[in-house]
Amino acid sequence: MIALAVNIHTYAQGTVRQRDWPVGVPMDEESVEWRQDVYRELDLTNARNEGLYSGSNQEDVTTGLFAKILDLAITRKIDLYKYEIDGNERLTKNNQTKVEDILDDFHINYTSKGDAITVNKSDIPYAEVTTFYLKEALYFDAINSSFQKRVIALCPVIVMKDEFSDEPVRYPLFWVKYPQLEKYLHSIYTIPDYRNIASRIPMDEYFAMNLYYGEIYKVYNIYGNALPMTFKNDTTLQVERQRITENMQKIRRTTYNTYYSNKIENKEEKAAVKEKIKYKWIFPWQKKKILKATEQEKTDNKKR
Repeated sequence: MIALAVNIHTYAQGTVRQRDWPVGVPMDEESVEWRQDVYRELDLTNARNEGLYSGSNQEDVTTGLFAKILDLAITRKIDLYKYEIDGNERLTKNNQTKVEDILDDFHINYTSKGDAITVNKSDIPYAEVTTFYLKEALYFDAINSSFQKRVIALCPVIVMKDEFSDEPVRYPLFWVKYPQLEKYLHSIYTIPDYRNIASRIPMDEYFAMNLYYGEIYKVYNIYGNALPMTFKNDTTLQVERQRITENMQKIRRTTYNTYYSNKIENKEEKAAVKEKIKYKWIFPWQKKKILKATEQEKTDNKKR
């Protein structure tokens, strides 16, 4: 039985490595009826996030998230965006930054020849990146009649002790678009629970299944304020985080019934919606083709 399990695990890893599509469901903004953007702080010392850590003594097969992101940035495969003082990500071309600027800002030595950059890994503070800021979108997809949670952006953060304070100092590095990063994460593995170190999954699956854990530090608002700016002590801050979480859960439980009772009144419309629900797990570009073909088939049947 044990040998069989090992063989299956090996086969699964090999299969995943050959995969060239994202495991996460892309967000089709045209079909989004409700959306809430949430910012979380992922502490990589938390057991649920430890598999993302880029410690200097890790094996290549479990390369951490920051090591992978920096490698992709150095080889010009992903774009980097400035971390603004207000903490709000601006993932636009005007706010892009070069990896050379990041290396210069944090005094990391490198050599360059044309577009190629060479960095001595011993000069990179992998071990100090113990936090990530993560932006996620919780949304209701009207076409699929389902709630989805999708990672939008990530920001690695260097955390260092302050000799003058008990509170550590955080140095956010840059933002990256998760959809651009996602296709490269199926080649590295993470351990979702360190109580079972034999259990490894591709990192894109880890994010697609929302296995990470992070405290909410901000929800989207017009002013861009983080929760600690409004709630000054830990007690009120935790109460507000709990209220936000419960409110999102409530919306997730009740939106389905509200949506259909308010917007779908006759049997024909309900039947049409059921046709769409059948294709819940199909990607949007596939779904539209299938729905179009289904409509065409119905039209042809009526003509006969």
